[in-house]
Amino acid sequence: MKKLIYTLFASAAILASCSDNSNKFEISGTIDGVKNAELVVQHSVNGFWAPLDTLHTDEAGTFSFKGDIPENPAIYRLSFHDRYVYVPIDSTEHITVKTDSVNFDTRYTLEGSENAKWIMEVDRIAATMAGKPLNDSTALESKKQLANLLLKDPSSIIAFYTVEKQVDNRRIFDPLDRFDFKIIGAVATGYQTFRPNDPLTQYLTDEYKKYLRFHRAPSTENQRTVMAEEVGIFDINLTDENGKSVKLTDVAGKGKVVILNFTSYLGEESPAFNALLLEVYKKYAPDVEIYQVGYDNNEFSWKDAAKSLPWVTVFDPNGINSEHLRNYNVGSLPAIFIIDRNGALQQRVINLADLAKAVAAQL
Repeated sequence: MKKLIYTLFASAAILASCSDNSNKFEISGTIDGVKNAELVVQHSVNGFWAPLDTLHTDEAGTFSFKGDIPENPAIYRLSFHDRYVYVPIDSTEHITVKTDSVNFDTRYTLEGSENAKWIMEVDRIAATMAGKPLNDSTALESKKQLANLLLKDPSSIIAFYTVEKQVDNRRIFDPLDRFDFKIIGAVATGYQTFRPNDPLTQYLTDEYKKYLRFHRAPSTENQRTVMAEEVGIFDINLTDENGKSVKLTDVAGKGKVVILNFTSYLGEESPAFNALLLEVYKKYAPDVEIYQVGYDNNEFSWKDAAKSLPWVTVFDPNGINSEHLRNYNVGSLPAIFIIDRNGALQQRVINLADLAKAVAAQL
């Protein structure tokens, strides 16, 4: 989920001081190995994180927080040195947390509710995916386990947590992937059916609609001339090495298969990667085009490298804060997508060895 800190009015931040405890939930616990440590309690608001209170552990590392019961089931988290423990709250639960300062977010335990046990299981499975490529057999099996877990109750707060969860700065369930998109849709449907008034329902519905156009293939050959942004891609408008603005839709939806690539020329693997792109480019020319977006710290170095390449190269000055990386759910570079002749996004290529085959399938 996106990390964005909102500043709340002081009157809204103090949740645990004035009302009857019968209308409160409580999160308490112990962090071994710390004394008088600062701990921030945060609340998820439509994918963003807002601070509710700042706590300090005592000499033994214990802490306690009480808050008003949320109108709908919600996820809270404890933030400690940019590491997080996620806690689901549904009603007047008292959730207890046990962890330590070294393994704060990896070896914690939660007790107090079935959802607490469930979220621990989700995090345990997700942890097995860290450091592995998306197509790794272990990662795929872990994703399958998570899908089976959330489909037991797709309207639960843990189902929402699962489809939004990230590992290695990328979502486990990628909305651009056809299988993953169906899982996200199942959760959106569950919320629409059983939680129509929950704010998360609108959030999930909007997200589903945002990516739905990616998974709608053109129905007739006559649609070839439809602009790509109407068929199913997020447009990109950046400048090339000559300072000219070039849109993705200037090349996509024009009858050619387009390889959309987000990359960095300064990466150690960049020369070999571009050599592979060049091989595919020459093999299928003139029926293929490449639209390559560069993310290098030095624009001048990028420009020198870009001048030698025969395809469209553009530079994104926003770096890791780029909306284009967010729109295409890019968590690491390089990232490759295939856009068909009609301008519809067809797939994300995970294994570079499959790139030529993926292009050929659209010709």
